[in-house]
Amino acid sequence: MSKTTQISNQKITKLDQQIAQLNNRKKQEIQKMKTRVGKARNHRLCKRHSLLESLLPDTINLTDEQYKAFLDKAVVNDYGRRVLAGIVAKGQA
Repeated sequence: MSKTTQISNQKITKLDQQIAQLNNRKKQEIQKMKTRVGKARNHRLCKRHSLLESLLPDTINLTDEQYKAFLDKAVVNDYGRRVLAGIVAKGQA
């Protein structure tokens, strides 16, 4: 093997190592982003649920099934959808 071939192989090996390092950094950044998104979602869910419980303390003792039934009847209906659409429209304006 000539000296230039050996140098080229070394450069290629070094570039392969750099690519592997960059791929690992990319994976780490993706994982950090997923963690941040998950924590933000968890925070949002907890905050919103606590707001609902502060406004309607009787919901605290409901089972999951009862809670879902309450939401279905009180919120997930035509009136609730219209109210939500109005709030969203005002927020975008």
